[in-house]
Amino acid sequence: KDLYNTLKSMTDIEALIEKLFHYASLNFSVETSNNSFQSLNAKVRNLMISAGNYYVGFFGRIEKGQVKNLGIASGTVTGTSRVGGVTGVFNGGSLISGCYNKANVFGQSYTGGIAGMTGGEDSAILNCYNTGSVSGSYNVGSVVGDYKFLTLKNCYYLSGCATDGSGVTQFGVGHEEMGSATADDPGCADAKTATQFASGEVAYLLGEAFGQT
Repeated sequence: KDLYNTLKSMTDIEALIEKLFHYASLNFSVETSNNSFQSLNAKVRNLMISAGNYYVGFFGRIEKGQVKNLGIASGTVTGTSRVGGVTGVFNGGSLISGCYNKANVFGQSYTGGIAGMTGGEDSAILNCYNTGSVSGSYNVGSVVGDYKFLTLKNCYYLSGCATDGSGVTQFGVGHEEMGSATADDPGCADAKTATQFASGEVAYLLGEAFGQT
């Protein structure tokens, strides 16, 4: 709990996290609508998580909670299923806003740059981006591994950053069948090139969430 509160107040986190949690996710479970993690644009560097289980990410699970203004700036996140840079599982009336992931994410199923498995009514992922590589067998997405009862809006990802077990390039949202891909819905999750990210175009599109007015 003390570490959780410390992270909320920091702006640059050099991941001594690897030494503390080298075998599993930090697994902060953000639960109930009264629980939120809103940082001052916290940046997590060198996040190293390797866990042969489910619910793997900076947050193992977000349930009826909110996470805002968190950046995973570098590292590697590895798990079996429900694996994501920000969270492994994202459910039930939750919100992720103004977050990004640049870590490489590896799983077998339900693997995404921001979130692995999503679901539950009234949940939303807004104004986020992923440039880290994402790979797995099926339900592998550049932003989210799957897409159920979720509002996904104004999110971006590096084109070509995600592949499934057949080597097929995946888009913003994963597909349940290996070898197939789910087309992007414009305005939900959109692909951008490295040049577009470097030029500031994506920061402009993300607006106030990333300091643009």
